[in-house]
Amino acid sequence: MSLYAIENDEGLLMDDLGQFEHNRDICAFHSKRDAKDWADNKRGHVVELAEKPAPEVVSEAEAKILEGAKKDKHPCMYIAWKVQVDDEDRLMRAYVNGWTVEKPKQWNIKVPHTGAGWWYAKPDPDINHGKGCARPAFTGINNPKVRLTDAEIIKYGLQDCEKVEVRDDQ
Repeated sequence: MSLYAIENDEGLLMDDLGQFEHNRDICAFHSKRDAKDWADNKRGHVVELAEKPAPEVVSEAEAKILEGAKKDKHPCMYIAWKVQVDDEDRLMRAYVNGWTVEKPKQWNIKVPHTGAGWWYAKPDPDINHGKGCARPAFTGINNPKVRLTDAEIIKYGLQDCEKVEVRDDQ
């Protein structure tokens, strides 16, 4: 996502008051068309800012809030109503600068008293009339199909077991 500013012939960037002065915060635009409208009005020209803000990393739940804010008439108020005060600033930055959804950490779990291998709990849709249930199954440590998230570890009651984080680059 690009940001644009308005520069005059002396190389000064326009501030949020529409002035071209030294040592002032600049006014940035997300839309090149909006920046051009202002530039024509202020006798300046549009420049693309070299430093683009990095997207904020948010959880899946926070991403849903941000998607809701995009559809709402008052996105700032929507975000403020949905999150804790401590998270407002970060989510507003995410709304403005863009966001990426964090991938939850995944783990291989070693369940005690089951032998020397690594085990996992996997819902099996064929058991319990299609509703699925947890059943232990043997696996190797790098098998990508058997990674558990923190939520699954809690769900299956494996919090006290030894765990090793598995990353995508492994």
